[in-house]
Amino acid sequence: MKQITLLIAILLSAQINAQQNKLLFKSSDLFAQIKDTTKITSISTNPIGRYILVKYADGSKEKISKDTLWGIISKGNVYRIYGSGLFEVSNYQSADVIEYKDLTNIYYKNNSIPQYRYYYSKTLNSRIVNSRNKALKEE
Repeated sequence: MKQITLLIAILLSAQINAQQNKLLFKSSDLFAQIKDTTKITSISTNPIGRYILVKYADGSKEKISKDTLWGIISKGNVYRIYGSGLFEVSNYQSADVIEYKDLTNIYYKNNSIPQYRYYYSKTLNSRIVNSRNKALKEE
C-alpha cells in the first residue's frame, strides 16, 4: 500500500513540475489535467501589491488580482496566495498537514541572512498557521 501511495505521489509530482507556469484559481487546479493553451512565459509577484503580472508568449501582459487566485505554479514551484503573503507549498501530497515555507531575511550586524520560516495548514484550503499542532487541531 505504501509503495502504491509513493508511486502516485511521484507521478503527480512529475506531472506538476512539468508545467512551468500556471495560474491556480482553486486548490483542485493543482491536480487538474487541464492543458494550458495560453503559454504563460513568466509570472511576477509583488509581496505588497494586490496584483500579479502575467506575461504570455505572444508578448501580451495581464494584471490579475491576487484575490481571484488560490495560487500559482512558477518555475515548477507551487505557491499559495494567503492573506497578503505568497507561501511556497513544500509538502502537500503525503503528509498529515500541508507544509509551506516563506523566505525571509534576518539582519545581524549589517549582514542579511536568508532563512526559511515554516507554516502549516490542515488542508490546501485551511488557514495557514505557524505551528504543526495548531494545524492538526483545525476543523
